[in-house]
This record gives sequence, C-alpha cells and structure tokens, in this order.
Amino acid sequence: MTDKDLSSVVITIPGKPVAWARAGVRVVKAGGKTFAQHYTNSQTRSFEQRVAECGRRALGNKPPFDCPVVVAMLFRREPPKSVNKAARAAMLAGLTAPGTKPDLTNYAKGVEDALNGIAFVDDSLIVEIHLSKAYAETAGIDVLIRPWTSRAIEREAA
Repeated sequence: MTDKDLSSVVITIPGKPVAWARAGVRVVKAGGKTFAQHYTNSQTRSFEQRVAECGRRALGNKPPFDCPVVVAMLFRREPPKSVNKAARAAMLAGLTAPGTKPDLTNYAKGVEDALNGIAFVDDSLIVEIHLSKAYAETAGIDVLIRPWTSRAIEREAA
C-alpha cells in the first residue's frame, strides 16, 4: 500500500501478549567442527505465528504498506487473579496502569517482527509509534497502522 492509498489497517490479536525474547544460542558439533547456532524459543515463535496470521487476515488481499507508517499498539492484560474486587474494578476502569514487566518496548518488538513483510514491507518503514498497556477483561493486542503524513500537510489542513 502506498501513501496515496490512505486507508488504515486495524489488527486485533486475541490472547495474552508475549514479550520479544532475545534469540538463544546453543553449541552444535557437526562434521568435526563446533559452532554456535541461534534459535528462537518456542513461546516467541508461536506468538509471532499468531500475530502474523491475524495480520494476514486483517489485510485480506491488500499488499503490505511500502511507505512510511505510523503504528499504534495497545497491549491489553487481564488483572491478576490475586487482586480483590475493588482493585480489579479500579484496574478495569483505567485508574491503575499495569506498570509491571515485561517492558512495553519488548511487547512491541515481537509484534513488529511478526508483521514484517505482512503489514509493512519492512519494519524500518515505521517512523512513528504509540504504545500503551492497559488492564482489560480480555487479554489481547490492538494494532493500528496508517500511512505517515507530513506535519506540514497537517498544519496546512488546520
């Protein structure tokens, strides 16, 4: 999708968000040689497959964005089961933010990697990003992707 095709795409990914994890390294011996082999853990791989499938479904037959894009991601987390009713209500009302691990940027990295080549030609096209975590009844991720527009154009339109 080019910037002339000004439609945005909304991708909803159900289920618990998973933070991006650095690739693991293992030592492998083959043919009398020893070398390091990098691998992605199964939880990260499964999560990225789920995100990619949701991305393909949301885009349908639209091609990936091939222009600078703005991305907004909301990571919805369920309140811990250990909290009382009043604390849970405050969390769901947005009065308490989930300021706990994992880091917001690690959540985003996994989504960016999974949507690379599906929602955008390359994640280097992301020029602006908005991230947030919130408590919700149902865990999941909401992603909005739209073409970036020049600040000068926005000022002229105002």
